[in-house]
Amino acid sequence: MPEPGARTLRRKFLTDCANGLGVAETELKRQVVAVLRKAHWRVYVCSERRKGYTKFPTGWPDIFARHVEKRVCVWIECKAPGEKLRPDQTEFMLEALAAGERYWMIDSLGELTFNLARV
Repeated sequence: MPEPGARTLRRKFLTDCANGLGVAETELKRQVVAVLRKAHWRVYVCSERRKGYTKFPTGWPDIFARHVEKRVCVWIECKAPGEKLRPDQTEFMLEALAAGERYWMIDSLGELTFNLARV
């Protein structure tokens, strides 16, 4: 049997999302921002595009969040389940970790909850 094409895989992914089996990256990012703000984090979205460009360099995570009372800052990259970091994103992650910064790659709200419980 031939491998499914990109359209078939995308259709399956969207169907799975509709059935609650996965969440598209943009929807996950929206949910992550909402959860963080509800938990009193200051949230800065770094990946928003305006008129076809973004102000941030490629490789930057989707979100930077700060909780002043807990004295915690974190970079957050949202990915659809099964997605991997691009090379420029991996480079940013390694630099952030080397500088002692927190970096979370989130592919579900459960993973976000797990990380939030650790701070």
